[in-house]
Amino acid sequence: MDAPQALALLGLTEGATAADIARAVAAKRTQIQQKHDAAPTDALKAKFAQLLAQVDEAGALLSSTAAPASKNPSPLSQTKLADLPGMGPDASESLIIEPGTELAGRYQVGALLGSGGMGAVYQAFDTNTRKPVALKLLLPGLTRNPQALERFLDEARLSQQLSHPGIVNVYDIQKDGDTWFIVMELLEGQDLRQMMNNRALVRQVFSQAELLDVAKQLCAALRYAHQYTVHRDIKPENIWLTEEGEYKLMDFGIARVQSTSQRTQTGAAMGTAYYMAPEQIRGAKNLDGRADLYAIGVLLYEMAAGEVPAGVIKPLRERCPHVSKSFSNAVMQCLQSNPDERFANADALLAALEEKGSNSIPAGAWNKGGDSLPAVSWEKVAIAAGVLVATLVFGVMGFAIYSYDADKAATDAEESAAVEAARKNPTGVLVKVPAGSFVMGDLTGSDESNEKPSHRVNINAFWMQEHEVTWAQYQLCIEANRCSAIRDGDNGWGKGNRPVIKVSARDIRSYISWLSMVSKKRFRLPTEAEWEYAARAGSRLNYTWGSTINCDQARYGYRSGGECGDEPEGTLPVKSFAPNAYGLYDMHGNVWEYTQDSWHDSYIGAPIDGSAWITKSNFSLYVVRGGSWDAKPSDLRSAKRETFGDMGRTNLGFRLVHD
Repeated sequence: MDAPQALALLGLTEGATAADIARAVAAKRTQIQQKHDAAPTDALKAKFAQLLAQVDEAGALLSSTAAPASKNPSPLSQTKLADLPGMGPDASESLIIEPGTELAGRYQVGALLGSGGMGAVYQAFDTNTRKPVALKLLLPGLTRNPQALERFLDEARLSQQLSHPGIVNVYDIQKDGDTWFIVMELLEGQDLRQMMNNRALVRQVFSQAELLDVAKQLCAALRYAHQYTVHRDIKPENIWLTEEGEYKLMDFGIARVQSTSQRTQTGAAMGTAYYMAPEQIRGAKNLDGRADLYAIGVLLYEMAAGEVPAGVIKPLRERCPHVSKSFSNAVMQCLQSNPDERFANADALLAALEEKGSNSIPAGAWNKGGDSLPAVSWEKVAIAAGVLVATLVFGVMGFAIYSYDADKAATDAEESAAVEAARKNPTGVLVKVPAGSFVMGDLTGSDESNEKPSHRVNINAFWMQEHEVTWAQYQLCIEANRCSAIRDGDNGWGKGNRPVIKVSARDIRSYISWLSMVSKKRFRLPTEAEWEYAARAGSRLNYTWGSTINCDQARYGYRSGGECGDEPEGTLPVKSFAPNAYGLYDMHGNVWEYTQDSWHDSYIGAPIDGSAWITKSNFSLYVVRGGSWDAKPSDLRSAKRETFGDMGRTNLGFRLVHD
């Protein structure tokens, strides 16, 4: 580690004093230690332990060359420190509220949801409306300055008037003693930073489609908000991702209050440095929406590249070849130092991001697992192109090109027939899985620690789709305008009765909502326990049929070097193999299948009633089951567990259940 890296890690700049360094190390250690203690897995704990060691190393390195003490930290160092726990206007202030305390005669305080340099957020219950809410309590020092208090009240009242699906609702502004607080809607989910960290842990990049989805939702919120105000502090920590896949902006105008109370009256900036436009760092008084667009550019760059743009910034496409040139250019235009060289508004930015580029590559090409690019089959290309006939007419050379593709015509007919069949019965055949109990996890001596300890689970009866949701079934939801078309389609493998692929968790939620509406049944994903119980169908062996597997029993092994490696790439139509004892098809192979559960490194603490095991800190890391067309034989075992993030993959699909 060198000095610049140490400064970046601690959020400092050159010239930081020994006191600056000591405070930064202490605050950073507190922040990381809290995450370490709350980490749900050993792998995450190890990661945070490594970060603690790096913080200590950075502190020791910088302390040896520290500058003399100064009463006025540099703007950038104080900017970064402002976001660390305990680095607000008075590190000795705290906002520890005992559960059950009633604030302002109305709000009963519950669990602490989070804390930082500006205060703390608590779950609470509004005794007037009888609804749960969130309370954002501000440190008294932030509003002790009269001008800061005036700004806070102005911004809070304005936030209360903002009403948009992409903005967290503010219900009330209250004071209890010396503490001001904001009453907000209570949302289930996580902030975008948590999601980005989770994706980084499993080395899954954000595809251009996912980045565009984020941009669309945030630009829609900013299009509305910029009529009234500027956010000033857009960053992953201030973007909330709901369990329904919606992104919501939080904390409008709060950075403006923070800057006044912690610095001078000049409008100097106090947000997170890398996300702040240059004019904001300089303390410009008249910021406009283009400062927020700069932050959107930083956000998209970091999500795509895994790092914030700093120093000599390379074009995004050089870092991330999976994004199109037009998308990269739009992001880079956001990052222009001169506001006049950025986009004029959120609509202009979104239009540039959505511009079709002919040179984008699916992000999956750089992902591990099933999303590598397929090899080109020139035999298939020749067939798809049809028969080309060259003729000479009346002695003059010319070409009459006749195209005929019987294979494609037959395929189109089959796919149309599949859609029409699905239209008659959108849910498909549902199989009743009987109630019972079983031993979940490793029963055959696997080396997979995440399958242990084995434990008995009780399962209530439920209904499960007999096969994975097909393209034909999903097409009905697209036609109803309730689901989005799948980007890049079927990978050339065919649709119809093949399992739909490249669906994200958000796509699945949309499909569940539509299918539940048209069928009058409450569909959902199976829990992990329900899935394994249904897959085993009474078996305690590796597979529902026994201890071994062959190519006549399931679709697998394309890339594994196994006995099925010479089969064509991709999925097969559902029901290509025999069902299990419950009448369920393809529980082993073809595509991995989503479950409700979030990932845990073992079954220690797992529920025994068949319910979903969801942890808020990693709910976007889903457990998937069953193996796929490109998996090795051991991946198809009934007990095998894997985790993917919320993204579409060519080897991932789903099936649904209802009670």
